[in-house]
Amino acid sequence: MRIMGLSSSETEYTTQTTGVGGAMHYFFKELGKRAELVELYQPRPHLLSRAYSLLSTYQIGNKEWKRAYKRHGALFRAKSRICRKHLEQRAVSFDLIFQWQFFFSPTDQYPSIAPYCLYNDWTTKLNEREYPHWVIPKIRKEINELQTKMLQQAAYVFAFTDKVRMSYIHDYGVHPDRAVTVWGGINMDTVPERIHKAYGSHHILFVGNNYSAKGLDTLLQAMPIIKERFPGAKATIVGNPVGHPMPPVPSVVYKGIVQSKDQMDALYRQADLFVLPTRSETFGHVFAEAMAYQLPCIGTLTGGVPEVIDDGRTGLLLQRDDVSQLVQHITHLFEHPDRMQRMGDKGYDKAISKFTWEKVVDRMEPYLYEAASYKARNTPDAKISS
Repeated sequence: MRIMGLSSSETEYTTQTTGVGGAMHYFFKELGKRAELVELYQPRPHLLSRAYSLLSTYQIGNKEWKRAYKRHGALFRAKSRICRKHLEQRAVSFDLIFQWQFFFSPTDQYPSIAPYCLYNDWTTKLNEREYPHWVIPKIRKEINELQTKMLQQAAYVFAFTDKVRMSYIHDYGVHPDRAVTVWGGINMDTVPERIHKAYGSHHILFVGNNYSAKGLDTLLQAMPIIKERFPGAKATIVGNPVGHPMPPVPSVVYKGIVQSKDQMDALYRQADLFVLPTRSETFGHVFAEAMAYQLPCIGTLTGGVPEVIDDGRTGLLLQRDDVSQLVQHITHLFEHPDRMQRMGDKGYDKAISKFTWEKVVDRMEPYLYEAASYKARNTPDAKISS
């Protein structure tokens, strides 16, 4: 099976280490082991198209407009045209198109020249309900129409979580047989072996870029209270603050961006507990990564986090911005190292059985082969056996 890979060309999709770019890198690396990956193409629109979409989506006071501009209809169509022209030049060289995210279509003229599948960690309709500040109202109707048509024309649409799958079905009218949850993977070259942890150092680890979005201030407010109960408690903060200067807090160490994989490995192994009181999270690769190091996880009831952390089993969940509840959760776990160990063990089991890119592609593979061989893809209600 020969696959043409597609992905957006924004900066966040070009990194090969963290975030969505890291996830994309590891996914296509694994996919390339199962099939012939002809190319990973990222359509790059002309500067004028990008500038027009940026200006059209700009809103005074909206800090998320640079994220939202990707959903502008003009940019969507421009990328789709560029993509179609590129694919037409390679029309005889692949059996299936596989696209990461849905900010453009493989074509602007349906049906496409080959069956295609999509893989998303979130949807624009979910943004409207859960993170409305990510949505520009004046462009919402057009992008919803473009993405709906694109999803309905796909052979299969894969989801990082069941929440995304249900959004495909109920928000975009995708036939349930075409929507498949396959989860997401850990952005590591290898999953660490199970290790013995004592869970007695009271060492908290936080990993996340954009400290404001990831709720670091919630953890910083909790730390002085935690220190009163556990004088030896400390927190290590990893990530890019993105313009947010960090105040000095006793026993809190800021590492900034850590590029070294060996250093990150050491930080995970030294910690007892992973805490990320994030305000927004479409999936939460970093929680799965922490679970691979047998760390109990504390996260928030937002986005896809509740499907990654099993509340009470592999970690604990809290409401966003709830400092008091965060203190209670951390205190409870520090007081019960035996429970931390059980959570760590169960988290590790879940991580290696569910959240590796090998397992993700294992779940996808039969659908990909079927999509590549089955040609009747031009109607939204065409049933595909599973």
